Amino acid sequence: MNFNKFYISAFSLFLILSSCKDNKLNAQKLGKDGSVETKEPNSPEYKPAFAGQTRIKAVKTSTPYHVEVLSKDLGKPWESLTCLTDGF
Repeated sequence: MNFNKFYISAFSLFLILSSCKDNKLNAQKLGKDGSVETKEPNSPEYKPAFAGQTRIKAVKTSTPYHVEVLSKDLGKPWESLTCLTDGF
């Protein structure tokens, strides 16, 4: 029993100490190709938790997709939706 407590304590200590790494990688340094967002934030009242929090490199996909327009005559399609009394 004491043997298991030792390993659990040692593993817990390892996890705690390894999570305290001071990572100073700045997101602005990653975007050398100009893919980092440089515009002003959309909402000035919401401040990031740390510098560069919302500034990431552009995400590019190689997945092909096909868009087909079914109808352009729907003026306000959301008006056909209704909220039920029980919330569903």
